[in-house]
Amino acid sequence: MSIYLINIYLINIYWFLMKIIIQLYAYINIVYNYIVNCYPLPYNIYIIKDSIIIQKFSDLNGIENLNINWDYLIYIIKINNKILVSLYLTFDDIKQKYNEIEPCNFEFIFVTIKMNDNNYDITEILKNNQFYYYVNNNILFNEIFMNWLFTYHLKLEIELEDYSIILLDNNATEITINNTQFIKLNKNDYEIITK
Repeated sequence: MSIYLINIYLINIYWFLMKIIIQLYAYINIVYNYIVNCYPLPYNIYIIKDSIIIQKFSDLNGIENLNINWDYLIYIIKINNKILVSLYLTFDDIKQKYNEIEPCNFEFIFVTIKMNDNNYDITEILKNNQFYYYVNNNILFNEIFMNWLFTYHLKLEIELEDYSIILLDNNATEITINNTQFIKLNKNDYEIITK
């Protein structure tokens, strides 16, 4: 048997194994999504103090009467197979916007934070199976969002000083904002707001 025939057999075996692996991955992904979507979230509201989750609640009841101080609140709800995440300063903010929470009709293509000669690609952090931050009326890149992002997602305890955020929006327009600006997401677009 020639080397040419051996190479052909090996290539065919390789492609057959790759086909099996891809199909297996697809089935595992289907099962994972089914499990995630069938079970409710154990907690919907997280209370954050000094960058630490200090209390969790499964609904809005009982929070109004809490006698603790917090820095901000995180509200999480599952809608259309997405786990939407919003950050709020007060409980009243959650109550006012509770029925209005819905995903945006757009996502940024690429988002990176540049700080102290380091780049942090957060594109997948903003939209993945566990967290989806593209929520109508959400504020991205303000102080509480950056605190949550660096502490919880990036696992970095650094002082947020001068930084810039470079993003490629849904229209492939490159936008750069600095630490004095943030983004307010709307249903179909976004606004850049200066503090």
